[in-house]
Amino acid sequence: MTRGSAGPLGSGTAAAGPERTLWLVRHAQAATVSPTGRDADRPLVAKGHHQARRLAAWLRAWGARPDRVLSSPWLRAAATPEADLAISVLTLGEI
Repeated sequence: MTRGSAGPLGSGTAAAGPERTLWLVRHAQAATVSPTGRDADRPLVAKGHHQARRLAAWLRAWGARPDRVLSSPWLRAAATPEADLAISVLTLGEI
């Protein structure tokens, strides 16, 4: 649907507001097994922590300043954006 065309969501006029960008990121490298045996508890390995820090540096270099991160509650997923982004992470269970 093009801007200005009528559609199922209203008249088609765009509401003024801040531009938003959605970044989809997969978790960094994690251990193949967890201490508990549960897949959800697999932590990031040293290489994964390094990857997460590099991702944070890359995002900063591009001027990305996320105000919100939504994450799976699984350990490796929640740990990835916490690495050096200095933002809080909301897991899907908290939403």
